[in-house]
Amino acid sequence: MGESVDLDVLWSQLEATDYVWVAIFIGVASAPFFSAWKQKTSLALAMILSTMLIMFLRFFLDTINIFGFEEIHLFAMIPALATEPDQFHRFITAAWLHSNWLHVLSNIIVIGLVGVPLEQRLGGKRWLAVYFLGLLGGNIAWVAAHPNSFVPALGASGAAFGLLGAYMACWPNDEVEFPLLFFIRPWPIWIIVAVRLGLEIYQMYSIEAGTAGSTNIAHLAHVGGFFLAYALARPIAKGAPSSLDS
Repeated sequence: MGESVDLDVLWSQLEATDYVWVAIFIGVASAPFFSAWKQKTSLALAMILSTMLIMFLRFFLDTINIFGFEEIHLFAMIPALATEPDQFHRFITAAWLHSNWLHVLSNIIVIGLVGVPLEQRLGGKRWLAVYFLGLLGGNIAWVAAHPNSFVPALGASGAAFGLLGAYMACWPNDEVEFPLLFFIRPWPIWIIVAVRLGLEIYQMYSIEAGTAGSTNIAHLAHVGGFFLAYALARPIAKGAPSSLDS
């Protein structure tokens, strides 16, 4: 999603207290993964916890509003800046920032309901690989389409769609419980993909054709994340705990 803000904070403008907050953000985001590694638990669940902790931290900072730390300016995907070498981190860090609670909820539903069973199929390391492929695919597509934009884009939607793409490429007939078409029930992955990806492509077409109003949802990033993960998932999945569907 895009979020309009004035771009007035860069690394060169940070104060000492800002670097402390950068360290806090990194520590909070990383802690669930260290715990999962130590306890040998789910990385998908660690990703959910990490994402939610950052959302709570941002909510805390926005509520007290006394520190003046501008995490969106530093970590969000800003296409006009992202291709600079000292800004490459944005392709990754943007996934931990969301515009509101509904935005983050929509992503963690997919990470939980689709990502957890996919991790059981792939194993943790391969799961992380396809997650970040989806994230990169979404952000690369967005930057390519809006190279001069200074409007920050936020969220893990490209990564979430990447999980769908990887699952579709490897085990399209698996059924997972998912809220779809007004029902929460087990659905085959290919049906979930047909509905979710179909809606994204339709919305992209409607906006381009002028039949839909403007939106701050980065539909192209969703599609880009899906297809990059879909294209590379099967080679990554070779040697995974579960054999691939033919």
